[in-house]
Amino acid sequence: MGREIGNIIQNPALASPTRPIGVIIGGVLADLAAVLVFVTIGRLSHEEGLSVSGLLRTGWPFAIGVIGGYIGIALTRWPLLSLRGGAVIVGKTAVIGLVLRYGIAHDGAPFSFVVVTVLVLSALMLGWRAATLGALRRAAARRV
Repeated sequence: MGREIGNIIQNPALASPTRPIGVIIGGVLADLAAVLVFVTIGRLSHEEGLSVSGLLRTGWPFAIGVIGGYIGIALTRWPLLSLRGGAVIVGKTAVIGLVLRYGIAHDGAPFSFVVVTVLVLSALMLGWRAATLGALRRAAARRV
């Protein structure tokens, strides 16, 4: 997407005193929504119910993975709206989620599930970032 949007939070044309915390909260909510969509699709495709307890039972490892992703972003200081930052969050979400699913929840993770997990989470979590960056780029171009 280019260097000009490499760090969207620090871009003076897009920054405001309240934007960084809003960007973080919005990012966390969008990533958790992506995990919810992933879990919902998975449960429906396996003909499992869509109860709140079922969604929580299936989704908690990946929700913790999202938290791990944001810790990774804090440590690298990469912008969470960048695709590079999003890739860190996707990677940590998938790895932590799969490890917790297998190790603690004792739920199997065949190779096909690992591939589908990475592909779907990547599409959802990087997709909203690409759309947001495009919208911010258009808004910034109109202001100039």
